[in-house]
Amino acid sequence: MDTTLPTGNKWNNRLWQQALQPMLLADASGKVAAANRSFEQLMGWALAKDRQYTVLPFMGWGLPDWQQLCVEVQKNAVVNVTTSICMNETEGAIPISVHINLLNDDREGLYLLQITDLREKLANEALAQSADEKYRYLFLNNPLALILWDLETLQIIDVNYAACKEYGYARRNFVQLSMKDILPAENLPDFLKFATDFAQTDKVKKKGVWIHQNAAGEKMWMETVSHKIVYDNRQAVMAMLNNVTEKLALEQRLANEQLLRQQQITEAVIAAQEKERSEISQELHDNVNQLLIASRIYVESARQHPEREDNLLSQASGFILKSIEEIRKLSKALITPLEAEMSLQEGLEKLTADIREFKSLQIESRLTDFDETDLSYPFKINLYRIAQEQFNNIIKHSGAKKVTLILQRNDNYVFFTMQDNGIGFDVNSQRKGIGINNMLRRAEMYNGVLEIDSAPGKGCKIHIQFKLR
Repeated sequence: MDTTLPTGNKWNNRLWQQALQPMLLADASGKVAAANRSFEQLMGWALAKDRQYTVLPFMGWGLPDWQQLCVEVQKNAVVNVTTSICMNETEGAIPISVHINLLNDDREGLYLLQITDLREKLANEALAQSADEKYRYLFLNNPLALILWDLETLQIIDVNYAACKEYGYARRNFVQLSMKDILPAENLPDFLKFATDFAQTDKVKKKGVWIHQNAAGEKMWMETVSHKIVYDNRQAVMAMLNNVTEKLALEQRLANEQLLRQQQITEAVIAAQEKERSEISQELHDNVNQLLIASRIYVESARQHPEREDNLLSQASGFILKSIEEIRKLSKALITPLEAEMSLQEGLEKLTADIREFKSLQIESRLTDFDETDLSYPFKINLYRIAQEQFNNIIKHSGAKKVTLILQRNDNYVFFTMQDNGIGFDVNSQRKGIGINNMLRRAEMYNGVLEIDSAPGKGCKIHIQFKLR
């Protein structure tokens, strides 16, 4: 048969053959009058010029069906048909759609069939459906709770399994709720404002922590990341939720503990100050005041007994010198122990030298090669005060004859040790005094851990390990 357009048609042969869409011409009986090159390419083989074809092998329609289609075309001018049995010798059936209309030319009863290959379209639809199923699976099985809700009505559109478990609702019941149903009444005005602002802004993502309530009415603090999306031609929000109720409760407990610890440190500092004031007052009363009283008595006696004046005034002068010495000791205890240019090592050596001067106490200090260039001045003052406090404890309570002081460090820690050979005590039964408590608090202020090793008759050893920040 001739696959070119019949003579006399208003389309010329060149346009017919160059058309990219496969096309056929057929008469009312179903006989094929012409086929273009695109049709043959679709079929995968060329139509024989010496053979007569009908639409039946191509379209799979029986002649009655074709004749009925022709009647419909005459009534409606155009008919669209979808079929899937157009035969291709290499690939078999091909899904196609056919656009049929009647040609208005000098040949009566010729119908133009414009054919569209549906394979790519159907493949894309199948791929899209497969992708939808994949994303649906990811949505439902996401470990984070997901809630999809309408930004205008606040109605919940969909939820995943994690959300059902978190909130305690069956999925079929969850999707019947509104966001209003999972919010406490007192938080609803803020949420309504959030929804209104989110709908009007250009931002597509917002973060925050909202208080929700589960099916049992229990409040939950939900860390929420809200993504604005278009779902089913409407504005919606995909909310990713993480329950941080326990985390916030823990943070609150830690904050309370830190506040309590700070209060304890403050109380310890105040107690230490009161203790120092009490000790100074006692020293002034018991030592300096008594020495001055004795000096006055000797001076008055010298006035009343001129013959003994030199001896009495000499005694008075001795008491006055002792008073001056006691006041000097008190002054040294009150002033800042470390001057700006003085190192911690120098300060501790000066402290041990002063104690040796007034007490018959053998002190061995191991402080050499201690690098303190990166240590802050407050930290060094704090460590000095700990040493000073322990020396006071040793002098007053231990009866020790020998004390060893060791200061060491590495890249991560500073180690401070003081050990005496005094009477010791039972660390498990004896209540900690103000001095030990002061040292504990001072150690904690700088991330230190204090350990006490003592027993009756075994002396006492304190060891502090400071972790450098």
